Amino acid sequence: MFRKIFHINSTVKYLLALILIIIISIFLRAYHFSDWLKFNSDQARDAGVVRNMIENGNIPLLGPVAGGTLFQLGPAFYYFQYLSAKIFGATPDKMAYPDLFFGILSIPLLYLLAQQYFKKNISLILSALYAVAYFTVQYSRFAWNPNSAQFFSMLFVYCVLRLYSSRSDKKSKWIILTGISLGISIQLHALLLFGMLFASLVLAIYLFKNQRIKFSGIALIALIVLILNSTQFASEIKNGGANFLEFKNAIIGKSTRQ
Repeated sequence: MFRKIFHINSTVKYLLALILIIIISIFLRAYHFSDWLKFNSDQARDAGVVRNMIENGNIPLLGPVAGGTLFQLGPAFYYFQYLSAKIFGATPDKMAYPDLFFGILSIPLLYLLAQQYFKKNISLILSALYAVAYFTVQYSRFAWNPNSAQFFSMLFVYCVLRLYSSRSDKKSKWIILTGISLGISIQLHALLLFGMLFASLVLAIYLFKNQRIKFSGIALIALIVLILNSTQFASEIKNGGANFLEFKNAIIGKSTRQ
């Protein structure tokens, strides 16, 4: 009888272990979250933008500037903060909740991603190391536009792998999630904007040539990305391509300094 009680299916054991890892990761990321919140000039600027969105209804078409330039990324980061502030309150710690949320979600996502290559025990070890790593913990404890990139870039990779391995009748959700993860990722950091767009082009050609995705699937992904980044196009039309000019100036300026 006791053997039956304490005999747990291996799948349940791994699930319980993953839940324990997630609980530990939540503690490390949420403990004294408001009291120990990092709030520097970037956070003050972003909080001001979000507060203006809430109080005056001024919804920005563009997001934060890329480091060392005047080129602005997409506004997804501000929209996440705005949603959090509307739900929980317009205070700096509440605006940082999306980064906390996506930082926690990245733990089970890493486990799923690791399972594409490794056995469950190794995937658990990698997830545990990631959950307690100083870098990943710290970058889930304050608001900054690259912080959520860890989640969305992993989601993109996982979805592409599932696109490659799934049957044709199971690909629809992975196509949609690929478009969403790509469309948001490229708004979070300048390196992701260029790196992931280039990688996506290469992957699209590879998957299409190997008959893992149809042209209609690629078109749907591109459409989702365009929709999620439509405010940037609206801004360019409204301001005569000013942000693109800032991008060009940033490239020229950096190449001149090198």
